[in-house]
Amino acid sequence: MKLDKKNIPEALHSLIHLAEKWGISDDYDREEAISSAPRKELEVIAHCLDQVEDKILTQWLTGSESKRKSLSQEYVSMTNLTMAVHSAKLELKRLKL
Repeated sequence: MKLDKKNIPEALHSLIHLAEKWGISDDYDREEAISSAPRKELEVIAHCLDQVEDKILTQWLTGSESKRKSLSQEYVSMTNLTMAVHSAKLELKRLKL
């Protein structure tokens, strides 16, 4: 799904392409996608937030947009990307066992 960068804080624009691909709303579908992703891609996902200032992401995801009755697709996709990051980290740990 194509996201509109006007609805995303500029400091997070580098994540748009990942949110478009990995910001999958359905938990099952997201986990299936992560579990079948190549290792290199898992590493990209797992570390995509490393260079993002946590304060900026947190302020946006817990700010006024989070209280809207109808959340934007951009907000939902970026939130789901954060879940994909956690899942990718777990998948990488599993692969190392």
